[in-house]
Amino acid sequence: MSETVFRTPTEKTVDTLPSGKDAPTQPVTNVEPPYLDYEAQNSKPYTVEYFQLGDNWADKVGGFSTELSTINGYIENKIKAGDIGNSIDAVKAEIKSLEKVNNLKGEDRAVVKIEVLSAYIEFLNKKLNIKTNLMHYGNS
Repeated sequence: MSETVFRTPTEKTVDTLPSGKDAPTQPVTNVEPPYLDYEAQNSKPYTVEYFQLGDNWADKVGGFSTELSTINGYIENKIKAGDIGNSIDAVKAEIKSLEKVNNLKGEDRAVVKIEVLSAYIEFLNKKLNIKTNLMHYGNS
């Protein structure tokens, strides 16, 4: 006859830290949110930070809310169309290319940059609407 050997249950041990010691924590890293979520997380659009406008960007007198909403709308449409990625780096690159097209590379004044970019984007939007209407209603 063979002898049957059964395993005996073992107790699980839990490692405990000495008193007064906290468990090691993972360092908190600040991960940049996607561009489309930036305003919800930071209570201001990314372009406020890009142009370094501070807290007065939304003032009715002297603020840039209209111009920034034009720029942000353009960028949002480019992201939704898949032309650029939904990241801060992609948006930075897009704004820099718009500045280059408008010869704003050496311009230090944010006021000038914002006004010129806003006017240029309004022009691009009008051009897009004309092309869309031509395609929609025909070439006649």
